[in-house]
Amino acid sequence: MKSSFVYMLGLLCAFVLGAMLSRAPQNLYAQGTTPTVSPILGNATPSAEATALAETTAEVTPESTGEAAVCNEAAENFRVQDVNRAAYFVGLGDAFFAQSDYTRAIFNYSCALLSFPDYVPAYINRGYAHATQRNDPAAFDDYTRALELAPESVEAYNNRGLLYTARGSFAAALADFDLALALDPNFAVGYLNRAIVHAAEANYALAIADIEFALQLAPDLPAAHAALGAVRLAQSLESYREYVRLAEAAGFRSTFPPGGDAESLLPALRSAYDAGTFTPWLPLQLPAR
Repeated sequence: MKSSFVYMLGLLCAFVLGAMLSRAPQNLYAQGTTPTVSPILGNATPSAEATALAETTAEVTPESTGEAAVCNEAAENFRVQDVNRAAYFVGLGDAFFAQSDYTRAIFNYSCALLSFPDYVPAYINRGYAHATQRNDPAAFDDYTRALELAPESVEAYNNRGLLYTARGSFAAALADFDLALALDPNFAVGYLNRAIVHAAEANYALAIADIEFALQLAPDLPAAHAALGAVRLAQSLESYREYVRLAEAAGFRSTFPPGGDAESLLPALRSAYDAGTFTPWLPLQLPAR
């Protein structure tokens, strides 16, 4: 029973964290600035400028000693300077991220930081790319630096909270999600992510409350519907485990489901749901004596 309970919690956390990590990075430009080249998002094909830079940097990684020279040369070729130059490279990084080329994405975010070392969007998006590659320490450093520069960054608090959750640092994760929600009380994803931490700690009532509020804000958020079902399933496993404990203590073993285990009851309920029948519920009723 315990193994099933832990297994479902694992699936819950993996599903929602996977959903979060499948999103494109945020594009947060410095207030009052306009990037010379607009960022390319979704499944769009990189622009001619992005393709040209990709050819220039094809064999270059963020760790290469010639990084600064390549970045500066490319920026000079396109006559982009300072903050606008940083925004330009973030746009290129987003283009490569959209193509799942995370190494080149990270390289271009690094170019942005060489152009303007305090450019917060570059730290956030590079952190996201690092996290996608499961380089959590590098992602953590980028999010933390972003928060040092911009303590009001909802995205940085949220994404760092995901890293804390993945490593099991639930108190730190809750603190980051709480800060994100204090900054933006209408941030539906923040409520969802905080709910997952509550679920991982078996605080199901808190988890359900957060997910239901997230759905009030964003009724069409798929991950929230999945999380709500998963949390309720985990809650049902816990309740059924308590039933088995009490039944065994009283010297009574139910004849249905066989052996009194949730592994038998849940498939029976699922089959009944698909068939539109109610019979699996009947053995759970009790007569008055």
